[in-house]
Amino acid sequence: MKKIIVSLGIFMVFPLLALADEKMEFSLNEEVNTNEEEVEINLSLKNNPGFGYLGLEISFDQEKLEYVSSQVTGMANALLKGAELNEDGNVSVYALQVNANKLIKDNDKIVKIKFKIKKEFLKTTISFQNVSVGQDEKTPIAYTTKNLELKKELKENVVLEDTKSLKDEVSNYLDNDTNYEDIKWQSTDEDVVEIVDGNIVFKNPGNATIIGQIAGETIYEKQFLVKKEFNYLLLIIPIAIGIVGLVIILIKKRNDKAKQK
Repeated sequence: MKKIIVSLGIFMVFPLLALADEKMEFSLNEEVNTNEEEVEINLSLKNNPGFGYLGLEISFDQEKLEYVSSQVTGMANALLKGAELNEDGNVSVYALQVNANKLIKDNDKIVKIKFKIKKEFLKTTISFQNVSVGQDEKTPIAYTTKNLELKKELKENVVLEDTKSLKDEVSNYLDNDTNYEDIKWQSTDEDVVEIVDGNIVFKNPGNATIIGQIAGETIYEKQFLVKKEFNYLLLIIPIAIGIVGLVIILIKKRNDKAKQK
């Protein structure tokens, strides 16, 4: 009987030890957004034991993203809380609760941040900086962070038989330290889009993706939707001929009436 009790005790202690070893986690996740010109992200908490103070910054590439707004969506029992753009261009998040019996114990989304896309990108990272969290000034809390790598699908409508300079096209998406000469290029359908002498050539109607890789890592990927340019002259000329013909008929009828008089 004693062996059974000891075994049950050990069995119950192990999950408690596992929970104790789990660190508080800060994570950033992208919110589903139908507006292709904006990005919304959520700051979430997990394994939160309860904290009395919190201070952190969220940094982003200011050439690709422009801060629009931020909103605290959690931490209801905080005496002081906020999320705002600081003088360094990062988003500062803070909260304070001095009552040890009312520690902030959210384990869900606590802040929503909205950005406007300033410049098209294949990927960009939004990350945590200067995180400080604890129950009080003498009791810091161990934590981990999960940054967010935003990835966007690039698409463009183009005209049949048009061309683009490959180097000019991809320069908007490459990091400053990327050597253009190291990139290996390919088209998913060379009958539609092909790279010829450093140019992107749109050969036939259809869809094709140009992919650039360095050492197996994709640093550029864009889908081109090739369409035949509509020749409005084909529509205008018949209409013009019809109008001229109608005018001639009206003039003829008017002349016939004049002769009858």
